[in-house]
Amino acid sequence: MSENQDEGTSVPEEQTAAEVFACNKALIDELRAKHGDIEVIRQKGLPGVIVIATPPRAAFQTFLDQVANDKVSNALAAEGLAKAAVGHPDPDTLKTFFNQKPGLPMKIAGLAQSLSGADADVLGKD
Repeated sequence: MSENQDEGTSVPEEQTAAEVFACNKALIDELRAKHGDIEVIRQKGLPGVIVIATPPRAAFQTFLDQVANDKVSNALAAEGLAKAAVGHPDPDTLKTFFNQKPGLPMKIAGLAQSLSGADADVLGKD
């Protein structure tokens, strides 16, 4: 993490995306090197940033199986995928964030799906 930003430091809402990236440069660079493509988000009312990476294939397959299973709620399936995809913050902090913002796992799961290739462009039929 950079000297200017750590997981307990609030990210002012008026900061531009460029300022957020600058404050979290070391963390973002480290996670990008480890995971490749990542998404960085901030949530109003929560400290720091959340970094989402491509989830492991097994976690994505579990998510799809759970969504197709009527006995597992889509909310729980999304939370499982979100947990598998988040590279920052740590799991305990993420759990706190989910308790404070119950819709957050849905946002993260959507980004994790995109990073997994679920948003590939269809070029048409040949």
